[in-house]
Amino acid sequence: MWKHTDQQVPPGSFVHAIAPYWADADPAGIVYTARFTDYALRAIDAWMIDRIGAGFYVMNTEWGIGTPFVHTECDLRVPARPGEALHISVSVERVGTTSLTFTVQGHGAQRGLLHFEGRFVCVCVSSLEENVEVQPIALDARIRSAAEAELRVS
Repeated sequence: MWKHTDQQVPPGSFVHAIAPYWADADPAGIVYTARFTDYALRAIDAWMIDRIGAGFYVMNTEWGIGTPFVHTECDLRVPARPGEALHISVSVERVGTTSLTFTVQGHGAQRGLLHFEGRFVCVCVSSLEENVEVQPIALDARIRSAAEAELRVS
């Protein structure tokens, strides 16, 4: 029996809804393990678009800033199934000189179960220099401002 959690979404979090498709699941109807990391990264991208005005693609192609993830961890708590939307909360945990750390949780929209949670760290790099060893760069002021505002709210 899975334990119901009363805490739907951490206070002050950005929430992105994703509905798992049948194609996201195995023949038993359980969402594949790897999909949770994909859902988390999509939610972080949605946070970027909402809070900064640009997602990963625009930051890379127009701003010249890449944001590769250098650390990901994801704990699976309860199997998720197609047919129940996931409310994926994104919180900024830490703002570094060149990096951002996000905390992500995925709760079932109908039953309130915590399906997964994790931490994801991205580092800013220049995406303009080709054939050069990738080096971290300072967080863009727009990114830093939005992330620090989230820390003040939490």
